Amino acid sequence: MPYTPKKTLQQVVASVNDYLIAVKRNQGRLYDHLQTYFECLKPMAEHTHSIQSRGREEHRCIQVYEPVGIALQEWEAIRSVLCVQRWGTRQGKAYHNTAYYISSAATSPHHWQSLVREHWGIENRLHWPKDVVFGEDDYRLEDEQALLNWSVLRTIVINILRLNGYQSLKTAMTKLANRVDIIFSLLT
Repeated sequence: MPYTPKKTLQQVVASVNDYLIAVKRNQGRLYDHLQTYFECLKPMAEHTHSIQSRGREEHRCIQVYEPVGIALQEWEAIRSVLCVQRWGTRQGKAYHNTAYYISSAATSPHHWQSLVREHWGIENRLHWPKDVVFGEDDYRLEDEQALLNWSVLRTIVINILRLNGYQSLKTAMTKLANRVDIIFSLLT
C-alpha cells in the first residue's frame, strides 16, 4: 500500500513538522511492547489533570517516556512515548482506559495534555464517524485507489453535513435517507 504509516511519518518529518500517533491494538508488536514498557519503566515526567463538566468527572494522567528499547529505525525521528490514562464517571458509570502514543516532539506533560486532547478531537470528529457511522473499516476493496477515493468521498460528506449544521451524522443520515431533494440542496 503506498500510504503506510511509516512513509507518512517520513513525509511529516521531511516537511519539518512533528507527529503524534495513537498506537492501537491492531499495531500488535508495538502495542504489546508499549504495554510492557509502561509497566516496567519509570516516566521522565508526569501530569495529572481533573475536570468536571456536564455531569461527568474525568481524571487524566499523562506519563512521558524516552523511546528506549523501541526499534527507532522503524519509527521516523521518534522522541517521546506517552501513556495516557483516563478514568472517572459518565452518567454515573465508572470508566477507565489507557492509550499509548508515539511522537517526534519532545515537550512537557502539561503541553502534551492539550496536544492529546486535540488529537482526540480529530479522532472523534473524523476517524470515529468514518469507521463507525460509515463502516469504513468494513470495506474490503482490493484496489488501493478505490479505497482512497471512497475515503475522500466520506470526508466530503462529513464536511458537507457539518457545514449544514448536523452535529450527529447518524441523525443526518436518518433524516436525509431517500430525500434526494434535500441532499442536493446541501451542496449549494
